[in-house]
Amino acid sequence: MISSIRNSNDLATILNAQPLTQADAQETPRDWIEGIWVGGETYPLDADATTHTLAVLANGTAAAAWSPKGTYCNGGHGNAIASHAGHWCDADTDSIVFGDDVRGVTRDWRQVTVWDSNGYTEHQVHDTLDEAKAAFDRESAQMGRDWDDQEALMADDEDEEITVSYLI
Repeated sequence: MISSIRNSNDLATILNAQPLTQADAQETPRDWIEGIWVGGETYPLDADATTHTLAVLANGTAAAAWSPKGTYCNGGHGNAIASHAGHWCDADTDSIVFGDDVRGVTRDWRQVTVWDSNGYTEHQVHDTLDEAKAAFDRESAQMGRDWDDQEALMADDEDEEITVSYLI
């Protein structure tokens, strides 16, 4: 059960919930600009970016797009039948991971997150989607260069001969 909207997948899951009434079924995100209530908190939508087929949180951290019946969105909906039915899915996300989940960069709508397996996490929400995409590209490229440098250093260390001497 979702108790908060942490990302686009959460938003899409909430929008995919069965409507309680026929009137609810006819509503679109434009009807919910004031916000979507989840777990006691209201999540307002961006009035400028939200349309009948796109729901964008006002804080820029998540967005879900309507995927019409028969259109596959690659949203990981559990099975092919669900993925081809009309449904909401992540609007625009991207991610890259280096190593065996050692570090990575994710972009969820306008939020870019840089993380590593030691617990480091840095989030930045950008003013526009284009700025977020550019930041994701920069962070990914930098992390890729850093990763390549680290692997080169590790390879150099493996090539070095280690001499151990004991004093008796």
